[in-house]
Amino acid sequence: MRTDERPPLLSRAAALALGGTGQRRGAPGWRHACHVLLYAPLPAAGIRHFGMQLRFDGRFGFPGGLVELAEESLEAGLHRELREELGPAADRLRLGRRHHRGAKAWPGSGSDVGLVTHFYIRRVRWEEMAAIERGGPRAPEHGLEVG
Repeated sequence: MRTDERPPLLSRAAALALGGTGQRRGAPGWRHACHVLLYAPLPAAGIRHFGMQLRFDGRFGFPGGLVELAEESLEAGLHRELREELGPAADRLRLGRRHHRGAKAWPGSGSDVGLVTHFYIRRVRWEEMAAIERGGPRAPEHGLEVG
């Protein structure tokens, strides 16, 4: 694949078949990261509220991060990242396989490991979104990794 090409969308099973770092001797390593788009309908019909973050590098992104497949499932790792980045209200979020929308594998170059990015989408109630926003400043990584 050329460096300017985007990898194809993979199913959850195909992405997990790539394994994680150190899982196959002699095979290139892969790291997995999960991110989620949280959205809530606003009281006005047809309008949605999306949850995004201002990252430490000045870019906007979706909450989530790296998952250690040897220690946790994709969803367990995503829940851990959400608690770290969004605070206590994230404990009430339930994300499962049905929220997984696809993955992409970004091969590493040289000695770098590749990165498999998994994307989830989850609708929440307006009250849940408001609680997440209010609790953000109490998140362990507030002001460090995300703003």
